[in-house]
Amino acid sequence: MIIGGLYFMYLGLKIPPNPIAFFVGLIAAVFGLILLIFFGSKIDLSRGQLQNLKR
Repeated sequence: MIIGGLYFMYLGLKIPPNPIAFFVGLIAAVFGLILLIFFGSKIDLSRGQLQNLKR
């Protein structure tokens, strides 16, 4: 979603400029960053789970 938003922002800044594509890309990129922060904080990166898998 972040990459798609950046791509739409790029398309919005081409000549001739398309403000609708730019703002759709901006909204998608910001929403994607919010989702990344929200769900990324729930990922447990501790090594305790890896040792259980080696048994």
